[in-house]
Amino acid sequence: GSENGIALVDRDFQRITIYPVDCVPCSRIHALLCRKDTVLFGTGNGVLRLETMGTTEDFNDDVRLEIYDTDGLPSNNVTALAANDRFWIGTDAGLARCARDFLQIDVYTTARGLLDNHVNCVAASDTLVLVGTDNGLNRFHAGRFDTLLVGSAIRDIEISGDTVMLGMDSLRQIGIYYAGSQ
Repeated sequence: GSENGIALVDRDFQRITIYPVDCVPCSRIHALLCRKDTVLFGTGNGVLRLETMGTTEDFNDDVRLEIYDTDGLPSNNVTALAANDRFWIGTDAGLARCARDFLQIDVYTTARGLLDNHVNCVAASDTLVLVGTDNGLNRFHAGRFDTLLVGSAIRDIEISGDTVMLGMDSLRQIGIYYAGSQ
């Protein structure tokens, strides 16, 4: 994904196939998430969910679903995507927790515990959801947000086992948040 749409690169890096632009809600792709035959694209105009039906190179059989603020997202400007048993969609106006079929969408903002409504990144595992903003790091636990770090912009999050790596603001660069058993 890029500012110019979606491209599929084959495993050998020999061929690039461009996804039809008329099948995408916006050519500005900000985030990607792949789970087996399901691919989510976070764009400047909502989310596109593709079910590739096991044929990633055949775009004609793809089942497409577009999700917008009118469907329950806090904003159409999607900035981050993550998944565990649900999809987590970060936007410039809050965070959405969505059922896999997108029939239920819960929205979280500063009014519900987020440090900032502009979500830079989201990371999820089976037991952990972390949200990075310009104002710090939140953890979603037991239906609410805990504040883990304040005063540093979090640009990226990677969960690896029981350790969390943070891409932080330009002054602090990288942080390791947690190491040890959960």
